[in-house]
Amino acid sequence: MNNFRRLLLYVVLIFVSVNLYTNWVHRNDNIPAKSTPDVSLLPEMKLSTNSGGALSDKHRYVRVDTPKMEVLIDKVGARIVNARLKDYSLLVGSDQLVDVLTNDPANPFVASAGFSGDSDLVFTSSSNYYELSDKATRITLSSISSQGILHEKSFVFSPSAYTIKTESTIKNKGTHPWTANFYMNLMAKKTMAFNEKEGLPDPSSFIAGEAKSLSSSMFTFNTFTGAAYYSNDHSYEKIPYKSIASEPVNLQAKKSWIAIQKRYFITTWIPKDDNNTYQINGTWVSGLSNERKDAVQAFNYSMIGPQNVIQPGDKAHYSATLYAGPEITKNLSGLASGLDKTIDYGFLWMISSFLFTLLEWIYRYIPNWGWSIVILTFLIKIVFYKFSESSYRSLAKMKKINPRIQAIQENYKDDASAKNQAIMELYKKEKVNPLGGCLPMLLQIPFFIALYYVLIEAIQLRHAPFLWVVDLAAKDPYYILPVLMGASFLLQQRMSPAPQDPVQANMMLALPVVFTALFSQFPAGLVLYWFMNNTFSILQQWLFLTMHPDE
Repeated sequence: MNNFRRLLLYVVLIFVSVNLYTNWVHRNDNIPAKSTPDVSLLPEMKLSTNSGGALSDKHRYVRVDTPKMEVLIDKVGARIVNARLKDYSLLVGSDQLVDVLTNDPANPFVASAGFSGDSDLVFTSSSNYYELSDKATRITLSSISSQGILHEKSFVFSPSAYTIKTESTIKNKGTHPWTANFYMNLMAKKTMAFNEKEGLPDPSSFIAGEAKSLSSSMFTFNTFTGAAYYSNDHSYEKIPYKSIASEPVNLQAKKSWIAIQKRYFITTWIPKDDNNTYQINGTWVSGLSNERKDAVQAFNYSMIGPQNVIQPGDKAHYSATLYAGPEITKNLSGLASGLDKTIDYGFLWMISSFLFTLLEWIYRYIPNWGWSIVILTFLIKIVFYKFSESSYRSLAKMKKINPRIQAIQENYKDDASAKNQAIMELYKKEKVNPLGGCLPMLLQIPFFIALYYVLIEAIQLRHAPFLWVVDLAAKDPYYILPVLMGASFLLQQRMSPAPQDPVQANMMLALPVVFTALFSQFPAGLVLYWFMNNTFSILQQWLFLTMHPDE
């Protein structure tokens, strides 16, 4: 029994690690979509080219340059086809920036809003280039159809935000009533070489706007990637691509928004606060190109407003906001209700949010995320010290009576029943609870898990340096932290009573090696946390034994 507490602790730690791993790891199940239609037959799932043929690339796009973003607006449909973030590089030290939206022909991810029937119209603009300095700028594109329907789309850019406010107006300059619906749309497609042996790609591998699938490495960490929506009726809901491939999204909601999420970044449409009911549709297509050489995945996600009947001489007007940028709480919380929940902190969202707020507060005074993690770990250990003290006291008592337990085991080695009874009587006589240290440790597990989610999801740790580590969100390139963490586990074992069972003893000796190998592929921020947690635990235990030598 005296080793059961320690074994349980290690089992819990392993369970936590495996549980977190299974939540984020990409599993390539290779499950194809239900059907394999010809994607070329679905114009809503591809970039329009029929009306844009008369426009050269030089004159087709309106480029907007802000201090935060570089944006391209396609004059065909007046869609936002590229949004490049100036503050985020693709790789550490790289000059290549992150494209949240992209007009890559093989992997487009575009956003559009307006009235039905405008996707193939060619819009005009007074200029093809706008540069923002210190004030917001409004850009208006317009187009008139052969029926005399004037479409106007205005985009308002802020120099300090990742939001684009859009205003869509439709004016009937014809002689007959015109019917149209306001829509907001996100469309993503991915094209890759088709391999008959592997079949169609798994929807879970889809990442909007990125050419590469998630890595199939067993240690790859990935938070939620897929679609999401929110409304007062449905609250915040996540919809994995695999679910959409099986069953299209079809629902109605008020006070709502739609989003496509990937790790660290989000793209979302938020209609102006009104009482309209919007139809939310999500459609997934997986199939082959005409030549059957490429596998194509496409996802179309839209919000459609009520039908408008515009009489001759009348007009209709709708507004919406597009956010295409990093998942940062202060950016999202003020835009719409529930939008900050898209930062994937898991089922312990409230605890994770509190811990990140505390971590961010520490960072204000010590502007390095690595040292902030160290200090946060120290503060958590201080808060839970009384619980840990109970565990150390139980451990000290167990270590003190360990020789007597060894003697009992030797005396009753052929009588298991008598041996267990004698050991229990010894526990009762010495007032030792062999499980006394378990509950204090278990109470800390939710905080450990919550902090795991913070360190995995927080974009602030992306490309954040610490000493020799260049990116706390990636593995330690020199494996120094995993080795230190493994050594700290081994030292903790040395400070604990040795297991009497040879099988348990061998398991305990193997655990530091297993954890070192496992954590060698974990993000450095996580490994730093575990190493410092172990280090502070060792110091606390040493101080307790020094201050209470008789226990």
